[in-house]
Amino acid sequence: MPLSKSEIKLIRSLRLKKYRYQHQLFVAEGKKLVEDLLLSNAIPYKLLSTDETDSHTYQYISPKDMASISLLEAPSTHLGVFHIPAEVHIEQLQPKQFFALHALQDPGNLGTIIRSMDWFGPVPVVILPGTTDPFSPKVVQASMGSIYRVPIIRCRPDELLNYLKKENISLLAAHMTGHPIDQFSVPARFCLVIGNEGKGLTDFSLLPDFLVSIPPSPLSKAESLNASVSAGILAYRLFSSGSRDILTV
Repeated sequence: MPLSKSEIKLIRSLRLKKYRYQHQLFVAEGKKLVEDLLLSNAIPYKLLSTDETDSHTYQYISPKDMASISLLEAPSTHLGVFHIPAEVHIEQLQPKQFFALHALQDPGNLGTIIRSMDWFGPVPVVILPGTTDPFSPKVVQASMGSIYRVPIIRCRPDELLNYLKKENISLLAAHMTGHPIDQFSVPARFCLVIGNEGKGLTDFSLLPDFLVSIPPSPLSKAESLNASVSAGILAYRLFSSGSRDILTV
């Protein structure tokens, strides 16, 4: 059965954040990504395929219709529309070790960080103002299915700070001048905040208890590391075997 004009209009509208949250739906493209989301108990709204042999699971649509709703330069044969998971409030956050992202604007960076947090946990991710939408198509693609396995919490800086104070959680921040992470004694409870790719932390209300850094090679001429690369390296240190046992604290 071909897609109706109203269905095509709905799916195309999900390119915009306003309509994703109005309909509480997001789009995932590619058979592997769609099936990974299904295995992660993502709730499908519509599953579409240009492969007629998939008709037992997917609704068949023509390649022309797929091209009209796809954001990819070379449209995939499979596309899924999924329900955005129920929002988690910061007071529900478990465990007491997590990352927060402030004004992170690159969708690829955000998706890669979410994927890394899935690898090391899953580790919850707090989305602070100015950070790109975690359910935008490019973030979903970069997360490779992790978007449904990693707890995503959206809140304001004051809500985060109140929660940290109430729960006695240390606020760490990644900064070039910080304490080398390989020599840092990891607190039992912490939130590591990563700032904007170019400007770092721009909200001065987020005063960290500790600054941490990734030491470069003595021969390095690089100015800095990509935000998602930094997050992955820091996560490896913070959630390595020596500190992983405190994830349930």
